[in-house]
Parts: sequence; C-alpha cells; structure tokens
Amino acid sequence: MADQNQAGITRRSFVQQSGLLAGGLLMGVRGTSLAATPHADPAKPLPTRVLGRTGREITTITLGTAPCGLSSKIPPAEIAKIVDLALELGITSIDTAPAYKQSEEGIGMVLGSRRKDIFLATKVLADTIEEAEKSLAKSFEL
Repeated sequence: MADQNQAGITRRSFVQQSGLLAGGLLMGVRGTSLAATPHADPAKPLPTRVLGRTGREITTITLGTAPCGLSSKIPPAEIAKIVDLALELGITSIDTAPAYKQSEEGIGMVLGSRRKDIFLATKVLADTIEEAEKSLAKSFEL
C-alpha cells in the first residue's frame, strides 16, 4: 500500500484515468483523422509500474475497450485504429472481455508481432471450468 501513495496513484485514479483515455481515444478517432493526432514525445515515456508479484512492468494507464466493444456503431476496423494509436502512444496494457463484442476482434487485428510487448487482460463469465476454458480459447482465436 505504501507504493501506491508514494507514486501518487490510487486504484480509483488508475481506473478513472483508464476510462478517460479510452473515451479520449474514442472521441479522437471518431472526430479527427489519425494523421492529425499528436503523438507522444518519445523522450517522455508513459509512467510504468510493476504489476503485482508478476514482475511485469506495464503502463499505469490501461486501454479499456468496453466503450468501443459495447457500441454497435464502432466496427472492428475502427477499434483496431484506436488500439494501434494507443500502442503508438506507449500503452502496454489492454483490457477486454468477450462481452465487449467486437473489441477482441479489433485488438487481434493490430497486435501481431507486438503481442509479446502487451499485457492483455480479459474476463470470462462461466459457471464451470470447461465453460471458462472454452471462452478463453475463443478469445485467443480472435
């Protein structure tokens, strides 16, 4: 708990920032050309933290894909553009779920060789281990 206070980031602010980033990216892609979007300054990388006991270092801001995946107006190709922009800006953590419909497909369209550099979190809604494994396998296919 001391680490959270030292870094000035709480779980609540982390979740809030993630939602703001997703909304900002969504509005930016839908309202302007990607070519006109300012890019992150490589001299100033996004802040990172070690994820629990995994030892894995990820950005303190995660791209949450619920706003994209839950909207029937945003096709997977547009979601792919949002994810690609987030990765270009330095995001290394993405959150999705099968319930977010097209988000998994959009993410899959752009990860490719970058998959090893991204922490990808998903969720399953299942009553049995078999259902959970089936849901996870389907997510891996996308």
